[in-house]
Amino acid sequence: MNRRVSVWKYVRIGKKWRYCKPSIGKNGKIKSDWVIVKGKEEHHPEGNFYLHRYEADREIWKKIGPNAQDAVNAADFESTYLTARAKGIPVKQIDTPVLSIKAAAHGWLEDVKLSNRPETHELYEHTLRQFQEWNLNDGPHRINVVDLTRKDLLEYRKWLLDNEMNSARTAGNKLTRISQWYRDSLKLKPGEGIITTRDTRLGVTDREPEIYTAEELRTFFNACVPRWTAEQILFRTFLLTGFREDEVRFLSWADLDWKNYTIKVTPKPEYDFVIKDHEERTVPVPPWLMSNLEVKKIFSEQTYKRKHRLVFATKNGNPDNHMLGVCPRNHSSADMLWPASRRTTTGSGRNKSIPNTRTHS
Repeated sequence: MNRRVSVWKYVRIGKKWRYCKPSIGKNGKIKSDWVIVKGKEEHHPEGNFYLHRYEADREIWKKIGPNAQDAVNAADFESTYLTARAKGIPVKQIDTPVLSIKAAAHGWLEDVKLSNRPETHELYEHTLRQFQEWNLNDGPHRINVVDLTRKDLLEYRKWLLDNEMNSARTAGNKLTRISQWYRDSLKLKPGEGIITTRDTRLGVTDREPEIYTAEELRTFFNACVPRWTAEQILFRTFLLTGFREDEVRFLSWADLDWKNYTIKVTPKPEYDFVIKDHEERTVPVPPWLMSNLEVKKIFSEQTYKRKHRLVFATKNGNPDNHMLGVCPRNHSSADMLWPASRRTTTGSGRNKSIPNTRTHS
């Protein structure tokens, strides 16, 4: 067994990410933002530090975080551990070195950013930033992830309820994110950790969702102007497909099957659009909706003298980030018919505007 443990930094070189040896200062310490590339020092503040070693013929890389001193401490710790194990000294098996809360949060958020939608990263970033501020100001002032206790996290939830005036559901969702970060940072298996699902559901009541009535829908669509064109088609597409806002925003003409009267949700990498839960699906719609969409396609091409890829694009062909902004322009009697809370959920967890929408005409 090779007990030599070395420290590397994973940085972007051109268009690729590579492992590079960190630069060493005159005092013998790692210069955190500097690495050696082709024998020369280069400034690279991005990226995380990693430990590298071999286990028999297997190469092992272990992420530590952005802090150079954390990497040095982790390397010393693992080297000592491996030496003791090689000499036959009884030691407890370890899976990860001690990580500071700050380093673990930074490294984990970087993984979230690379593997999830921007909205998801923003949500987790806000929650972790709020948790760290609570820990340093009103919380237990923990330094390392491993030092956090179940009582700490439950007190964080209570603080969200009492001080931040979050609802039980919001506080539970934030606690779930912190629990996931804690579990991933300590390399725990699903179901392990100091917080249970029951802890995140305390005080949460699943209420029966409100459903649009036929009269409400009639009032809403009567308020759309002009009645036969863009607004009508947009909201009827929402209604009859049950698609999420982004799924309609990035809907392309290629997603429409004119022969079989279906509309499909597909990812659009060029727009950084990823389907939630990575679940492509095809939804049947009435023939008359497809006819309306065909009219819209012809009208758009004749009006803008170009073919747009997206169904509900702006006049320049870009995704329309204000498509629901037409709703407040509608008549006041219909203004309250499109709040986010007035949506139902199917068995798969997908939000819809109304159940059994295809029965409404």
